[in-house]
Amino acid sequence: MEMLREIREILTMSGDEERIKKYSQKLIENALYVLVAITVVMAIVNINEPDRMVLITTIIMCLGFVVCLVFLKRCQKPIWTVCLFTIIICVLFTYYFFTGASEGISGLWLLVFPYAVMTVVDLKYGLYVSTYFVGLLILFCWTPAHQLLKYEYGHGFLIRFPLIYLFSMLIAVRTSYQLYKARDRQEHIIEELNIAVEAERKRNMDLAMQTIISISYAVDAKDPYTNEHSARVAEYSKLIAEKLGWTKEQQQNIYVAGRIHDIGKIGVPDAILNKPQKLTEEEFATIKDHPQKGYGIIKDYDAIEGITDGVLYHHERYDGKGYPKGLSGEEIPVYGRIIAVADAYDAMNSNRVYRKALDRDYIIEQLKNGEGTQFDPQFAEILLELIKEGKV
Repeated sequence: MEMLREIREILTMSGDEERIKKYSQKLIENALYVLVAITVVMAIVNINEPDRMVLITTIIMCLGFVVCLVFLKRCQKPIWTVCLFTIIICVLFTYYFFTGASEGISGLWLLVFPYAVMTVVDLKYGLYVSTYFVGLLILFCWTPAHQLLKYEYGHGFLIRFPLIYLFSMLIAVRTSYQLYKARDRQEHIIEELNIAVEAERKRNMDLAMQTIISISYAVDAKDPYTNEHSARVAEYSKLIAEKLGWTKEQQQNIYVAGRIHDIGKIGVPDAILNKPQKLTEEEFATIKDHPQKGYGIIKDYDAIEGITDGVLYHHERYDGKGYPKGLSGEEIPVYGRIIAVADAYDAMNSNRVYRKALDRDYIIEQLKNGEGTQFDPQFAEILLELIKEGKV
């Protein structure tokens, strides 16, 4: 019983309510199966008992447990089943007390039952059951009402048993209360630990963000014509993610990926980045290598989900003609597809060393033409909506 209680406490502290419900239902179901089996055996043993009421009450008890089992199967609400079970047991124990079946060793059931209810179910329900039996025993043991009992108990039993029961109940209440307080302290400690962990995680994220922003400024500083390009790409990517209904954390992740999507340009010579003339094949090959170089820089950075995808795949094309992997369609990770359209838009909308920013209508036309070829059509459409709404 103690082991089962501890398992239940662990499950309760996990906060997984569905798991607790399934566990409680299974525990009660197995307990009812055991009780049905025990009462069937008792009925068989008592089949030749001279006092037929012993056999009848045993059969009634067995049927009551079966009813609880069927009720549990149908309604799948453990607490209601426990209430029904408690009512049945209270009625049976009351009958036993009136008929004398509770005298002697059988009286231990009355002592154990409240403790079981308090420990397994709840302190409050255990108090309800215990209070009922205390009132019953005091009324029919210490007052003239004992004359209504069908069994003539000894004077010593009538005096002592309510006291024994009351003492047992107080021990059960004390024990259950201590268990409740211990669980409450554990939950409080866990809550404080969760708060501390979340605060540390936020601090680390803030530190990571500051580092990433510094890196993005260092990348943009290599090309004065694309000043704050990474910041804009990050913001556009975040707006697309917001339109897609992503969570705040996911939006923040793709923002971070956008801030450092061009980190590989740190390894590209300034003479190539800032060359106003047409690049040679060798120079263009060097430029095309920057996603792979960027991936090499941050491949071991796993604190932020999707960040490597944004760096490595933002020059892939939806039709498979991009680089460095030549992936197509949804083979391209979603971060790469989103940042690709945001990057292309900002490239067309910014002054470059070899040309001025392009006309707005021309950019819109290029985005439409690129749907399904250069860009993921869904993300290109969202970006066109954002342009129309004036958000980019």
